[in-house]
Amino acid sequence: MEYVGRVPAPPLDQFIDDVYCLTGVPRHRRMNVPPMPSAHLFINLGEPARLWDSDPSVPPEVFTDGWFMGVWTRRFLFEHPARVRLVGVHFKPWGMSVGTVIMHNAVSVDGFIADANDDVGPLHDWYFNGDTPIAGGGDQQYDHSGAGSGFKLSRASAEYVRPIWEAVGAIVMGRALFDLVNGWEGRPPAGDHVIVVSHRPKPEGWHPEASYHFVDDVTAAIDKAQELAGERIVSVNAGDVGGQILTAGLVDEVAMDVVPVVFGSGKRYFGGIDGQHLLEGPHVVTQGDGVLHLRFKVRR
Repeated sequence: MEYVGRVPAPPLDQFIDDVYCLTGVPRHRRMNVPPMPSAHLFINLGEPARLWDSDPSVPPEVFTDGWFMGVWTRRFLFEHPARVRLVGVHFKPWGMSVGTVIMHNAVSVDGFIADANDDVGPLHDWYFNGDTPIAGGGDQQYDHSGAGSGFKLSRASAEYVRPIWEAVGAIVMGRALFDLVNGWEGRPPAGDHVIVVSHRPKPEGWHPEASYHFVDDVTAAIDKAQELAGERIVSVNAGDVGGQILTAGLVDEVAMDVVPVVFGSGKRYFGGIDGQHLLEGPHVVTQGDGVLHLRFKVRR
């Protein structure tokens, strides 16, 4: 499928980001569309298109000609026809905006985030090998380091980590990690909210004061996280759940703290992901002491 976009001439460029045309056979018939801070105008010149609500109980809308959508406050699934002929107008953002979804973890050079027994080995050593103290962006009264002395990073790593932690609004994690750390006792290391992807409910009586939300679907998890985080970052823990969220097309960036160690086996950064997913070249490369910090944007 071919995409051709043009920025309109003044004065329309004050109100419109681009006018575009989509033609041809789509590589993927269905596309997840996240909440957006801008309106869209679509003119369909081909076969009918379908728009599915994030609520699976709502039947899809079928569009045969043109339609307008204001600010998208929740996620949709857009289903292209077998052959696409569509003209769109993408207006400049206004109103609601949502934060970036970043999949993040420390990782070995061969792609593992822990061994088979969930032991991270030396993957977190760089949190303690410097002289620059740093606290998480969450509850300052809880020692997330587990060492009793807090985190002390190299200056380069601290300058990389600190603004990210401070910008996180919500964390998305799997049930295995929640159980392993007991949800940090209701005090996340960054942000104010945690969404746990699990088929089991929140443990009865567990920290009722904490903003922890249990959902059984990765799309619902990101929807809830973005609702709570607003314009702040949604941090997704790598592993099986992170891989599912990437596969669903819901990750904007992949962040890796690469540690010079080979595990050989264990829990993979991307979990059981299947198929190829392209990333842009790293737009952030920071050399710390015993760690290389990398960030990649997901290619759309």
